[in-house]
Amino acid sequence: MTPEQANLDLELRLGRNPLGRGLYRWMHSDNWWHLMKIQGETKTVERFGLYIVEPVYRYRRMVDLENTWILAHWHGNIGQDKWEREYPNLLWPREGYYAPTNILLAPGEEITETSNDQAVYLIKMQRERTMPDLLAESEAMAEKKDRDHRNLVADQIDDSVSAFANVPGTRSAHVSFPSVERNK
Repeated sequence: MTPEQANLDLELRLGRNPLGRGLYRWMHSDNWWHLMKIQGETKTVERFGLYIVEPVYRYRRMVDLENTWILAHWHGNIGQDKWEREYPNLLWPREGYYAPTNILLAPGEEITETSNDQAVYLIKMQRERTMPDLLAESEAMAEKKDRDHRNLVADQIDDSVSAFANVPGTRSAHVSFPSVERNK
């Protein structure tokens, strides 16, 4: 399956954006670039007899991986003012932009019909999750984190206190520990 065929399949199965392109598409890490403003560098350009100072941009890889296919998701235009506040060093994408998802192939692996089907399945599963599902999952993760922390603290306390809370070397509660002898 070629990348073009895979992307067409994604469009048909997952939908298109308002511009008629797929909501999801496979992007290759070696060919996926965006422009990044170089801090502190400007250039002066003459237009119509006026001199205009403009920032200098350079191309930067979208994802720092080599020879890898990444599934990208399209995001609509959020407005220039908001974009420039949130991402001051990136050019405003007037027509929206594709951002990487957490679905990717192993480096050097090519897109197959199976990998495309798996990606569609994962995206549909993610889409089926509702806000209550996400909140319940988040709460369960927080509870597990708290429970694991409490268990760790309890284990550390148990390890630091001897049997029946007795001080080592004393004789009480029918538990005896040998006294500690100093080497002379």
